[in-house]
Amino acid sequence: MEDELGQYELVEELGQGGMATVYRAHSRGCWYAVKLAKEGFDQAIAREAQMLQKIRHKNVARYVSHGTGFLVTELIQGAGLRK
Repeated sequence: MEDELGQYELVEELGQGGMATVYRAHSRGCWYAVKLAKEGFDQAIAREAQMLQKIRHKNVARYVSHGTGFLVTELIQGAGLRK
């Protein structure tokens, strides 16, 4: 799955956190959020991906794919949780 990241064009940085940077990405006519792990956080991103695959809820971004050091979800437009 690592090569799968190559199908996503990272367009702009949306934000950073303690373990990753999130980008708005485009692929095959659709928009996605791609989370790239910071050094040392690959396993944390993998655990997050495993959990997201099990969740189906209208208030949680839909899982798309993941690989070593990255996670792809649907892109939800609008204000962040802090707002």
